[in-house]
Amino acid sequence: MLIRSLILSFIFIVSACTQHNVPNKGQLQNHAQSMAFLEELWSFDPSFGSAVGRHEYDEFLTIKDKKWKDSFLAFIKKHENRRVVEDEIDNSLIQNFLKESQWELEIFKSYEWDPSEYNVAASFDSIVSNRDLSEEQKSKILKRKLTFVPAYYQAAKENIHHPTKEHLELSIQQTKGLIKFFDAEVLKRANNQPARDAVLDYLAWEEGLLKNPEPVGGFRSFRIGEKLYNEKFAFNMVSTTTPKELYESALRQKKETLKTITTIAKALWSKYFPDKKSPDRDIDVVRKVIEKVSLQHTPAEKFVEEIKKQIPNLEKFVNHHKLITMDPSKPLKVRETPEYQQDATGMSIDSPGVFEPYRETYYNVTPPTKLSKEEQESFLREYNDYTLQILNIHEAVPGHYVQLIYNNQSPSVIKAIFGNGATIEGWAVYAERMMLEAGYGRDTPELSLMYWKWFLRVITNTLIDYGVHTQNLSKEEALRLMMEDAFQEKQEAEGKWNRAKVYQGQLATYFFGFSEIYRLREDLKAKNNNFNLREFHEKFLSYGSAPISTIRSAMINN
Repeated sequence: MLIRSLILSFIFIVSACTQHNVPNKGQLQNHAQSMAFLEELWSFDPSFGSAVGRHEYDEFLTIKDKKWKDSFLAFIKKHENRRVVEDEIDNSLIQNFLKESQWELEIFKSYEWDPSEYNVAASFDSIVSNRDLSEEQKSKILKRKLTFVPAYYQAAKENIHHPTKEHLELSIQQTKGLIKFFDAEVLKRANNQPARDAVLDYLAWEEGLLKNPEPVGGFRSFRIGEKLYNEKFAFNMVSTTTPKELYESALRQKKETLKTITTIAKALWSKYFPDKKSPDRDIDVVRKVIEKVSLQHTPAEKFVEEIKKQIPNLEKFVNHHKLITMDPSKPLKVRETPEYQQDATGMSIDSPGVFEPYRETYYNVTPPTKLSKEEQESFLREYNDYTLQILNIHEAVPGHYVQLIYNNQSPSVIKAIFGNGATIEGWAVYAERMMLEAGYGRDTPELSLMYWKWFLRVITNTLIDYGVHTQNLSKEEALRLMMEDAFQEKQEAEGKWNRAKVYQGQLATYFFGFSEIYRLREDLKAKNNNFNLREFHEKFLSYGSAPISTIRSAMINN
């Protein structure tokens, strides 16, 4: 298997490098070293290998029982604090992955308190949706994979101790979606009643814990506390910036952004309220103008279709202004979010793994049609005609969709696989600002107003994230920050509160990543009189999803 995998990977890297440079001897040696490490890693965690597109691992599931934890810790200790590969950046990424994995297993231990970590749906969906497999092949792989499901969920039940109520509720929601997916797509191809029974048993067990958590030690708080938050932040950002410093920076940016929003809102007042005197307080002017502009939105039943319509317009703008080279061979498919993937995020990109460049990229959209009429209207006001364009820039073009295509084309498989969340989210937020700077929506002040409202949301994400987990920020205080200070709709604010509870540290990656990428760009512009924006974008993205601090060091010193 190892020799076959290395041959396949050699083909992959040569193909990927055709858009950059032909790999030299050093690159090929580093790639061989990288693949040797990855193959050993995937022998412990085949689900990881499958997730990045190595389909020889598709028929397996990683059973995270005590034996697995002990063997994986031994693997970590074998490779920690040594040069696994020659490339300095790649080696630092590997070491950060190993240190974070050890911290997760020995200190953070989310596998004990987050039942939603145990969800096999995505790994089965990658087989069902693989267009390169015949139905016969899918059936064969699924039959083998289903045999691991009972042990998988048995290990989950043995691992769960002192969970949070919020993660348990999320897991119950997603497990119900998994059962529907199994019945609709998996079991008709490979009937396996023990696997279905195991999922049903896990759901019943979870629902029982929701009523009485005492058998697993009761519920713990969803707040992870300052110490764990600081440690998780360091792994997430790979930066010397502290969470408190980022929080203070966000507070400063909040003031500046409010000034910009106020200026735009005042200029729009006479357009929307021609016969009314503007309020004395600036914040009331802003609120009323935003409320009025937000009424311009698509109907709930046409929400997904409207997103589909906007993508070609964004692609046309990017190509016309030569902001970044697009790959027309990898079109984006907009779809309703599969039920087993639905959570508090709403919209997301489902990108192919590094080793499956021909798989389609999906833009998952959770339509508001299942909400009550009041909730629908709140949702649609938040994602009005103007904000929806900013959302599509962020998620699709030239945001996540474009960045993740470049990620999969990186000459370094390590940089592509060990993606940094702050780089990924930071790029998407940077793309929003960059598009407006390039002239997108220049003649539409409403779009500018909603952009800055959206950026205020990015800032508030950091304030909420830090506040929830280190300052005991209450729900009421969080909703006030979002709804009163940042003009967000109730539906959005409620969803963000739920998200902050279950995804610790993730909301801070947006503002941090944007700030670091924007600062890097401005520093390079000051350094280079012949600065070219497209060249900067493509050079930055050539480093895969490596931490921004790592990319900065490479680009500044080049």
